[in-house]
Amino acid sequence: MTDKVSRHGQTWEEEPLFHNMVRTMELDAMGVKPRFVRCPICTLTQLSIRGAQIYRSPDPEERASLPEFAPGVVLICGHMVCKPCWGQLKWHHDTATGHIDSDGEVPPVRCPVCRTELAHPGCGCPIDAVEMPKHPRDPTASAEYREQWGGHHCYVDGWAANFPRTLNGGGEIAPQCEDCAHD
Repeated sequence: MTDKVSRHGQTWEEEPLFHNMVRTMELDAMGVKPRFVRCPICTLTQLSIRGAQIYRSPDPEERASLPEFAPGVVLICGHMVCKPCWGQLKWHHDTATGHIDSDGEVPPVRCPVCRTELAHPGCGCPIDAVEMPKHPRDPTASAEYREQWGGHHCYVDGWAANFPRTLNGGGEIAPQCEDCAHD
């Protein structure tokens, strides 16, 4: 589902799923305006993803109040969240008391949007989020990074095409992680 943000007569489309975002980045090469990505946890942060649309308000006051970029990560289910929120979610899960299921085990972290378990079903090992390349306009990007990628279209450089597939993008969860499969 795509949300729309309307402000001052402009409508911006938001895309929560990675494989759909990649599709819009491909279409951007043909002149279709790409969508922007906002963290579904904090809902205020625009994700810094190379090639994602940057929401820019025409209103100077609103533009000044827009949040800074935050680097984005992709979960195996395809949802994208900001790296700071993902870190807080994992820290809270790992350190909070009371996260014991009926078997006396700590349940796996779940996607905050669709509740997909982020663990291999056979071994229970966690499935890590995958960091996406930053947007060249991200203030945390190095000068070298901004110089290298500032003038390039994100999809042409191939990062999205080589990114691990998500569940809703044709990927699947292996029964065991690589380490457990080799034991």
